Amino acid sequence: TEITLPSNLVSVGGGCFYNCKALKTVNVDADNLTIADRAFYSCESLETINSANPLQLSSDISKLGMEFEGCKSLKAVSVAGGMIGSFAFDGCESLVSVGIAEGVKTIGEYAFDGCTSLKRILLPASLQEIKHETFRNVVFEEITCLAVTPPSIRDNTFTDYSAHLCVPAESMAAYAAATGWKEFSNIGDLTTSGVSAVAGDGLSVAVCDGRICVDGVGETEMIKVYSAGGMLVGMGLNRQVEVPSPGVYIVEFKKGTVKVAIR
Repeated sequence: TEITLPSNLVSVGGGCFYNCKALKTVNVDADNLTIADRAFYSCESLETINSANPLQLSSDISKLGMEFEGCKSLKAVSVAGGMIGSFAFDGCESLVSVGIAEGVKTIGEYAFDGCTSLKRILLPASLQEIKHETFRNVVFEEITCLAVTPPSIRDNTFTDYSAHLCVPAESMAAYAAATGWKEFSNIGDLTTSGVSAVAGDGLSVAVCDGRICVDGVGETEMIKVYSAGGMLVGMGLNRQVEVPSPGVYIVEFKKGTVKVAIR
């Protein structure tokens, strides 16, 4: 039910844990672990992946992806690499949090199809393309995209367009005119929309001694902090997250996102 991947491990091969239906927890000690296609395919009981760093997904376009397809109990994951392959998280119906690191340029077709618990997502500044039906059957409440140039998407990339779309202030007009993105009727500036959401939900975000502190969230709620470029730089459960240096950061939690500056 539980495995630990050692620090000297470089990659998890294709189909390595295919259909391991009793596997519940994966502990990753490796700093830069690459996950090959179908590595955890149909691990139906897999709930938790404990890793200090995002998992590197293969950027081999000849591979189908499907790294975590059918992991219907998986709740949270952070990934990196050049692309998220086709069907990577297809059918992960319990997934509520996904961190996509800066550097990801493409998200493949059906990558998050059927992730019905996923209500919020932050897309990095590096993102250039999202394939067709990537988010099929996902009804978002909020989508934050840090890319200044709207990534190329199809009219069917998203199933639903009722979400609040948060984008850089200077890019609002571009998103409102771009194929696919223009279908969203509620497009807002990341800074103002984030602050509004925080105030409205009785939450507060502050900077204290170089740490980002969030008040008004549950003790067990995961808080994620991203750089202005979309890279995951910190995460924590204790309402406080340390950041590496002064700068502008984006704080993500269940009820929204907010931009803060540390001087």
